[in-house]
Amino acid sequence: MNRINVLIVDDNEVVRDLARLSVAHEHDINVVAEAGHGQEAIQLCQVFSPDLILMDIEMPIMSGIEATRIIKEASPEVKVIIYSSHFMNESKVKQSLVYADKFLAKPAGKQELIATIRQTFWEGTEKSYNKQLEAS
Repeated sequence: MNRINVLIVDDNEVVRDLARLSVAHEHDINVVAEAGHGQEAIQLCQVFSPDLILMDIEMPIMSGIEATRIIKEASPEVKVIIYSSHFMNESKVKQSLVYADKFLAKPAGKQELIATIRQTFWEGTEKSYNKQLEAS
């Protein structure tokens, strides 16, 4: 079975830890790296080539929206979930999704986070998650 290689990007170390721990025992999800801001996320993408990025919006040095734009322009195949606790009106959510694939509000429960990662990764591919499970 293919593993979904994930990069977690959030300036809050506790949030990164919780996200990592939430997926730690999932056989098909692998956290390859963590970043504390958008610029670091761009650098880590070049090193680890993640399949999916869990990206906060409000961070120092470079926002998640700007980092997502740069990453998607360089690697459009990378899936990005905007993961934010900031109150966002509909226009702000739409702005965050110009380049991102999904929006997930914090705090998300463990099962919701896992399901969103899987759904976002498999969406738009010829294989479905269910077919992948049958193959394992």
